[in-house]
Amino acid sequence: MKNKHSLTSFFLRSAALGLSLALAACASFSSKTAEDQIKERVAQRWQALVVRDFNRAYSYLTPSFRELVTVEAYRGRFGAGLSWLGGEAVAVNCPEATKCIARVRIDYKPLLSGRVGDKIGTYSDETWLLEGGQWWLFEAI
Repeated sequence: MKNKHSLTSFFLRSAALGLSLALAACASFSSKTAEDQIKERVAQRWQALVVRDFNRAYSYLTPSFRELVTVEAYRGRFGAGLSWLGGEAVAVNCPEATKCIARVRIDYKPLLSGRVGDKIGTYSDETWLLEGGQWWLFEAI
């Protein structure tokens, strides 16, 4: 009988350890602030736009937008007159618990540039909304 008790005890300790590790992983993920989560998602979305992966960039838009606008229609919103070099959230302000404004620096190179190597930087504000535990970029229909 001692072996059966030892085996049960081993499994219970293993299960408790697994649960502890899972909870620790969840706690470390949720310890990111809204600002950190948005900065990360802004960077990921802009990485997709730089390589013109509109399908991936589309996946960062609110679910309600994606219900109404196809990825093909979304892709059609972008012309070929410039080449993005990068985008980075330089500041995030959250006036509400479920709404944040990310100030994004966008670097690009115009395709019809007069000088080789021209790089232009500009800033744009992006509205990010918290829905279903995830931050999504709001884009007007």
